[in-house]
Amino acid sequence: MNLRPVMILLMALCAVTSTVSAASLGRLFTTPGERARLDRALDAKTTGRAVRPSRFTFNGYMAGSDGRHAEWINGHRRKAGVRLRDDGRVLLRGLRWLPLKPGQTLEADTGRVFEAFDRSHPSSDPGRS
Repeated sequence: MNLRPVMILLMALCAVTSTVSAASLGRLFTTPGERARLDRALDAKTTGRAVRPSRFTFNGYMAGSDGRHAEWINGHRRKAGVRLRDDGRVLLRGLRWLPLKPGQTLEADTGRVFEAFDRSHPSSDPGRS
């Protein structure tokens, strides 16, 4: 079997698909304005008294290239009494290190972890159903 026509066809297809996919990627990085907004969010200080809720939803983690980082728990920047390790484990005051992934909810009283897609888990916001 002559492989030359097949190889030419494959090379032509690869060339076409690489240019098409590169054009459809769009912007891969943040704009200077978005970057400034993210930096301001990192620099923002939390105010108010720390109240320990009975449920913790780990919303996300952002690490800056300069070593600064921010964690969001229960829809807000990390509060006092909650610590986060680099491997994603969360330490709640008086409890052990628990591995939480973004979107998971920890019920502090029982130590149970609920997935974001699990409809039976309690909402971290009592006002929402």
